[in-house]
Amino acid sequence: MLDAIVVGAGVSGLHAAWKLEKAGKEVLVLEARSRVGGRLLSVNINGSDDKLDIGATWIWPGEVRVDSLITELGLETFPQYVNGALLYDTHGGPQSVPTDSNGILSLRVKGGMTSITDSIAGRLKDGTIQLNSVVNEVRYEKDGEIKVILAGDKTFTAKNVLIAVPPALAVRHIKFSPELSENLIRIARVTPVWMGIIIKTVIVYETPFWRDAGFSGTVMSALGPLQEIHDMCGPDGKPAALFGFTAMQSPNQKAPTREEVIEQFVRLYGQPAENPIEVVIQDWSSEIYTSPQDVFRLQNYNLFGERIYEGTFLSGRLHFCSCETSGRNGHIEDALAASERAVKAVL
Repeated sequence: MLDAIVVGAGVSGLHAAWKLEKAGKEVLVLEARSRVGGRLLSVNINGSDDKLDIGATWIWPGEVRVDSLITELGLETFPQYVNGALLYDTHGGPQSVPTDSNGILSLRVKGGMTSITDSIAGRLKDGTIQLNSVVNEVRYEKDGEIKVILAGDKTFTAKNVLIAVPPALAVRHIKFSPELSENLIRIARVTPVWMGIIIKTVIVYETPFWRDAGFSGTVMSALGPLQEIHDMCGPDGKPAALFGFTAMQSPNQKAPTREEVIEQFVRLYGQPAENPIEVVIQDWSSEIYTSPQDVFRLQNYNLFGERIYEGTFLSGRLHFCSCETSGRNGHIEDALAASERAVKAVL
């Protein structure tokens, strides 16, 4: 019998599995997708080895767990580019605002955020991660064992189960036997999903022309379709890229098209923005292993880090450890804090 089964191979689930294996425990990670990483997702651009993030982007000052993990994994970071003027995209036309800084200086990971989860996955024992494994049921038995039943009825047995996917997704798609407490279900069903309503768009160019024109790449837009835009160049300015967010507010709202995105960038920067090399549009609201169908209705972000998630369930054998269950920001730092809490409970 396994010591622990982890549901979800995002950063929290992989980190928990790694810590448990280092403590001598037998662990299995079940991931519904055909890849690891969850909401840490970096893609190759234009057929090159360059990777840009279409999921999580930043590490923030004071995030000691992430800093420690980056060092332990031997990865490198570089600062988010903020030099130059920012733009306000208004009905009266783009308004340039000179500034020496565009807020708190965040960091990015060389090689993309997927480097974190790929590096952790590479340190796990062979066979620890099982991809394409959709969990249908978590069943607590009277003898203290927990059975995890997959689509197709394949079953694994463990002493503990860690739920490293958003609570709102878990309680909609996984049957728990016996049923979890009404209070936990009530809170979990309405807890928002970090990035769950976000469409992230990356647009790649030959050169960072906005930098040459004295702009930081930071844009706040009242017109859209991208409501917030930032520089996404690599550490040496290559590949040259910008990225932006669109927050989806209803299932009837349409994702921005490539043409609409280019039109916005031409409005902001003129003729140099007309011919991008590539436009990548990632709609996290449509990711069935990230966001439930009613994710647009989950808007109370004060539920992030709700204290009920600090508890253990099914006689102390079930632990929630996604980023939504610790802290208030939904950051990678929160995912690692949740992982640490769950590992401590198991050990």
